[in-house]
Amino acid sequence: MAAEENAGARLTIESRGVQYAVDGSQYNYPSVVVRNIGPEWIGPVRITVENVWKERIAFMDPQLTMSRWEHEGTPQEEILGGVVSPGENVAQRLTCESVDLNLDNKPGQWVVLYPRVDAHTSRRATTGVLYFTIDSANGSERLGYGKVEVNVR
Repeated sequence: MAAEENAGARLTIESRGVQYAVDGSQYNYPSVVVRNIGPEWIGPVRITVENVWKERIAFMDPQLTMSRWEHEGTPQEEILGGVVSPGENVAQRLTCESVDLNLDNKPGQWVVLYPRVDAHTSRRATTGVLYFTIDSANGSERLGYGKVEVNVR
């Protein structure tokens, strides 16, 4: 993650370690963990996931799943409807508007975000890349940015 792209960030968006997808499978869920590191509660946001190698992985649905965690409790899942649009060249973009993130800055509270993707490769193992961006609801402020590499085999 580039320092200038995350300067003044109020959220951390972190990959959940090495992530793998099975070639030919439509049931892959690359995910990130989002935590509030700012001084204030964060409410409605715009979430964008950019898939820069749609030949390797492609969004299966125009939605994200958000699992809300607090301490060691059971997660609460919510399906976030969105729009998938073509980006530049081989890219693809999933955008979810007006998401009620409702994330306090208390320790032990976080959300996990994940799309469902189809994975495919032509001959050998390869890597797909997803960029997660969270902006204020009106798009005026970037709150956090993160990258996930998905190894397709």
